[in-house]
Amino acid sequence: QEFFGIGITEAVAAGAHPVFPDRLVYPERIADFGAESDASLYRSVPEAVHLITAALGSSTDPSLAAAALGYGWERVAPRYDSVLSKLIRRPDSD
Repeated sequence: QEFFGIGITEAVAAGAHPVFPDRLVYPERIADFGAESDASLYRSVPEAVHLITAALGSSTDPSLAAAALGYGWERVAPRYDSVLSKLIRRPDSD
């Protein structure tokens, strides 16, 4: 676990339907994507089987992929660059 869930973010951005355990970073990512937690988070193996079976029979939700794409490097890197640039700037001294 890398604490952010970049692997699941990439999978959802590629069109995968999210089905994850209701723990660690997964509930937070599901909320960030706008996915229904009842259709995406499981607490037991039988519940996981049910959610996976339901996901296999449904079409993908493009809004989930669009939300996950917001975490793509091409969008995040410029924000990082901006913040890091502000951190390394020093006030001019006279």
